[in-house]
Amino acid sequence: MHYTNVIISIDRCLASDMPDVLRTSSRVIIPMDAIPWIPIPIKVPASLNISDKLDNGQRIYSAQLAFKTPSDYPRERMVYRATAANGKQYLIGTRERPFPVTSVVEPHPDRITDNQLLEVTVTFSSAYKILYIAG
Repeated sequence: MHYTNVIISIDRCLASDMPDVLRTSSRVIIPMDAIPWIPIPIKVPASLNISDKLDNGQRIYSAQLAFKTPSDYPRERMVYRATAANGKQYLIGTRERPFPVTSVVEPHPDRITDNQLLEVTVTFSSAYKILYIAG
């Protein structure tokens, strides 16, 4: 089986700490080493779905990032970096509007064998393509 497109790590940073994005093309940005990324402990793999649609003549690009984490999760405005097993990195959000929307579900299952980790879903929509971080 081929697992290179599986998301194996996710980092976050406050949107206010994010510098301006420096694009090398419409979809690729240069690495930004000064970003204070905070690793998120996740249950691997996480999922990332990137899509686009035409809405009233305007192309809208979307990303949905979903992961499970054992730790408390902040409810602040965040930007995310998702890394696939092949090393490709995706930037979900920037310091400008629109911001990613983060939803957190805290399950309390009726069976001890069911998931007890926080379920985090990040949705992001923009008129610009979802960005790759050049590496």
